Amino acid sequence: MKHYVINLNFTYGLWKPQNSRPGYIHGTNEGISLSPNTVASRVTDLAANVEKQLFATVKDFEAFSIYLDESTDVSDTAQCAVFIRGVDYILNLTEEFLELIPLKGTTTGRDIFQALEKCFEKHGLPWDRLVCLATDGAPAMRSSNVGVVGLVKNKLNSLETERINFASVHCILHQDALCSKSLQMKEGMDVVVKTVNFIRYHGLKHRQFKSFLADMES
Repeated sequence: MKHYVINLNFTYGLWKPQNSRPGYIHGTNEGISLSPNTVASRVTDLAANVEKQLFATVKDFEAFSIYLDESTDVSDTAQCAVFIRGVDYILNLTEEFLELIPLKGTTTGRDIFQALEKCFEKHGLPWDRLVCLATDGAPAMRSSNVGVVGLVKNKLNSLETERINFASVHCILHQDALCSKSLQMKEGMDVVVKTVNFIRYHGLKHRQFKSFLADMES
């Protein structure tokens, strides 16, 4: 898994505590302001640096997959989170949060698809290297006609270039959550919870249990 490194041109002496006025750190170099505005500016620069590295990385992907998760925040604004997982020609695997896209107005399959198209264009992602799309089970995502999956398949079928086989999957956690509320599994779950608590509560038993799993190659 590839990790991104933030390049900071700071020397060790810069962080040596010395007598200085509040809000500044002095060392071998000039002082660095720690005011809120300056810190916010530094955070923005660091984020831009990481984004630049990600832009350079995705251009080398031989194949990649996308995961979409649409939800509503506390201000009632629909947000679509886009995650990417890709591999380059030497099999370096990269998995990163790509973009958070606010959706104004409706959140139909076409709205989400159009937002995804803009995301692909912004990051320079080639459609013919998309091998998988993961979504939740909502109709706006899964519908074969007007859902994101159906629209993506139509987009890929319209390409004139040779492409990799495409697959779509959906997360089952939403269905599991709904089933857990309707199914009466208290008796079984009580046993499971007690067993897990018994193992986790005692450090020795937890270590022994991990050794047991290792011996069983589980």
